[in-house]
Amino acid sequence: MKYKKLSKEQLIISFDRLTRFKPTREKYFRVFCDIIISNLIEPVYKKSDLLLMPSDEITRLAEIIINSSLSDFADIIEPKNSNQINSIIKDYENSLFINNDEVQNYLNNNNKSESSSESSSSDSKTSSKNNNKEENKSNNNKKEKEKE
Repeated sequence: MKYKKLSKEQLIISFDRLTRFKPTREKYFRVFCDIIISNLIEPVYKKSDLLLMPSDEITRLAEIIINSSLSDFADIIEPKNSNQINSIIKDYENSLFINNDEVQNYLNNNNKSESSSESSSSDSKTSSKNNNKEENKSNNNKKEKEKE
């Protein structure tokens, strides 16, 4: 596998895009795919290829590129806490949305003790539609609670 590392600016933009309030699957899939398409030199994947790829494989490829890029900034990142942010983001996303197994694959990046070894082989379009419905229902429930 050959890839180019993300620049500091690309890392910042990617992290910023992951923190926007959009359905979890949508933002992780979009950001991880952009990283793979833009930085993976070999093998080459098109977005249509990534749509058919299991979420855990997309996560693995993006994680390799991101982690190798972060190694260039080791002087500003404390390695002992490098996985702590993953747990915080996962807890936050799960508090906002009802996330299915596919989305958990994205959230479990670099957190192998919690990740499932099974990958979902269900149709990604159906899974995405179901997840969006669940996320919308969760958002509506939270909004109703806030109004009370």
